[in-house]
Amino acid sequence: MILTVTLNPAVDRTVWVERLIPGRLHRIKAGRSDAAGKGINVSRALAGWGAETEAVALLGGATGELIRRALEDAGVPGRFIAIAGESRVNTKIIEEATGQLTELNEAGPVVTELELDAVAEAISARVPAVSWLVLSGSLPPGVEPRAYRTLIQRARAGRSDLPVALDASGEAFALGLEAKPDIVKPNREEMEQLVGGSVERLEDRIEAVRKVRAMGVKRVVLSLGAEGAIFGGPEGLICAKSKPVEVKSSTGCGDTLLAATLYGLTLGWPWERCAVFAVAAATAAAMLEGTAFPTLAQIAEAEKGVAITALP
Repeated sequence: MILTVTLNPAVDRTVWVERLIPGRLHRIKAGRSDAAGKGINVSRALAGWGAETEAVALLGGATGELIRRALEDAGVPGRFIAIAGESRVNTKIIEEATGQLTELNEAGPVVTELELDAVAEAISARVPAVSWLVLSGSLPPGVEPRAYRTLIQRARAGRSDLPVALDASGEAFALGLEAKPDIVKPNREEMEQLVGGSVERLEDRIEAVRKVRAMGVKRVVLSLGAEGAIFGGPEGLICAKSKPVEVKSSTGCGDTLLAATLYGLTLGWPWERCAVFAVAAATAAAMLEGTAFPTLAQIAEAEKGVAITALP
């Protein structure tokens, strides 16, 4: 069972306008709302593939209730901890004329130490049954940057061999690495912040992945958007890239990449097979509108366009 933790869930409100012009009134041509937040996205994707998953999330107000109901409808059980604040809404504006995405993400509600302690207790209660613990997403106001490191350490106090995946950014990511998660999934910007330099060149990307693995992280998945991803593990480094596709929404693609990687690892697939499946899943997700996740059939079709290269 893959347990995900989302400290700052959201409703992703995606709207389509013909052209986005600052200072003008816009008529929305279409819109949709999806339960989101990085950990929740991972659970939604996994549930759609028939994998066993549960979600731990801090939910507040009417928005939090909408998220809870959406997860229930998606077949994602979990421990949803009520908080005093209102869960956030992230607005995604897609300009149809260009396909360009503009994102307006709220910071989220203030979370107290007691509410965060309830998350740690919920994790500890499920640790014996967990095949992976996934900690991902931004931290809400009131939560210290060391939160992910602390949650990993507390979870492993109850089970030292607990496999952990971490997907974060900035100081929260850097401090979380001190707890030595088993797998991390930084994107280009997050990796550059971590290593303090550009990863535009292939040699820089290889060096960055090796640097993170040297910190005690077993596997690194460096997400590069349309350029695919680099998968670094004990078996070596692999670059997986899809042929170009028509992108309808990039929201949630990175979460799909992580979910698919964990899906393959849980089934005992070779690292190369995990890489192909993960990039195909992220590619298939990009072809869907809103924050949505592909079926196994859609992923199988996308796999036909994925090429892999072994890296030195």
